[in-house]
Amino acid sequence: AVFTPRLMEHREDASNKVLLAVDVSSRFAKSYGDQVRPWLARMRATADILYADQHALPHISNTEVRERAIREWQSTRKEHMNSLDDFLKTYVPEKSMGVIRLEQGDPADVLVRVSKDYDLIIVGSRSRPGLSGVVFGSVAAQLVREASCDILTLPTSE
Repeated sequence: AVFTPRLMEHREDASNKVLLAVDVSSRFAKSYGDQVRPWLARMRATADILYADQHALPHISNTEVRERAIREWQSTRKEHMNSLDDFLKTYVPEKSMGVIRLEQGDPADVLVRVSKDYDLIIVGSRSRPGLSGVVFGSVAAQLVREASCDILTLPTSE
């Protein structure tokens, strides 16, 4: 595990909020969950989990139509939401269980954007060999470079 501090001093407004950044459909989700559980057991924190969908809705100026489109978009993500709920129930201690956030956009960009709402983001990282690691980069690397809060990176490769 690698800890990257951003908050160099205790903030008065610290809420002890943790965001779990995991792709629950990944084959590495169990490895991540097994590593997250003991960290959360030691913390006095609320752990939220985020699902970022890259397929964002287009801009809709009509408020009523936009709200209806968002509700429909959310309802089509029920399977993902159920998987996130199962992950929370399996790996997060009951005293730490937070909410599931559903956001639109590239996962790395969304995590950087919402990092201002959290004290810590726990992200898994698997190494990609050769050129694929350079071309695709990684969510963890972008978070370490750009997030507003502390980052805990857990190795999740086999």
